[in-house]
Amino acid sequence: MSTIHLSKDGIRYTNDYNPNCDEYVDKVVDSLIPHLRCEIKISDDYTLEDLFKILDEEVSRYDLIFGSELGNHPLSLYIDDINKDAGDIEKDGMEFLEVYWSMGCEEYNGREKEVQVSADFHGWGVWANDEHSPYPDEIEGGFAIEFTPLAQLRHYPLKIRTKTKIYLDNGKYEKDEEGNMTSKILFEGHKFFTVFDFISAILFEISWGGSPNDRDETFKDIEDDVQEVKDKIASGDTLSFKNFDELKKDLEDEGE
Repeated sequence: MSTIHLSKDGIRYTNDYNPNCDEYVDKVVDSLIPHLRCEIKISDDYTLEDLFKILDEEVSRYDLIFGSELGNHPLSLYIDDINKDAGDIEKDGMEFLEVYWSMGCEEYNGREKEVQVSADFHGWGVWANDEHSPYPDEIEGGFAIEFTPLAQLRHYPLKIRTKTKIYLDNGKYEKDEEGNMTSKILFEGHKFFTVFDFISAILFEISWGGSPNDRDETFKDIEDDVQEVKDKIASGDTLSFKNFDELKKDLEDEGE
């Protein structure tokens, strides 16, 4: 398969060389759009901001191609968002942004299986664990970024993780090599990303909360709800909290 290489110097295209019939091609290109089915590779210092500079050059074309991934919100809204003043806020412990494969296999009635594959996007780094948790003080893993303004993410390097696993989702668990309980692994290997996969994963995740304004309003509502709970706990008022059965009934009533 032909390959697109993204770096600070621009976009480079190379083809698979077959000495019997093909001519080897290695050239700089101006656009990603003619090469959406090519495998993508990126340099270590390539950032989210670098990618958005490319998208900004052909906004209307990317809108047409990736409209569903963006929830039909204009790409220009997210370009404006990434170009805003970032301020001094950073995600503590986050080291880079990563596109990765999320894979699973659901089993029905012990026989029928459905494989689920999606290209996803998150942050990656190390965060401090809760002091009451039985797990280590620090955990390395993914960071949710769907409610983070893009201006605060633009300087992070982009990475691609091709290594992946398919887990069997049948409600049964077994111990892994480290003694942790996990679903059975059906497959472990590598799967490359096309340019289309790569862009789709990023645009879908950053628009998960809607437009940038929708995202910020939703996150403000979440923060207000969390603060209300904290205030009630601090004042000793826990009688107004609902238990699981009450919450379940409320949801059932709303669905009627």
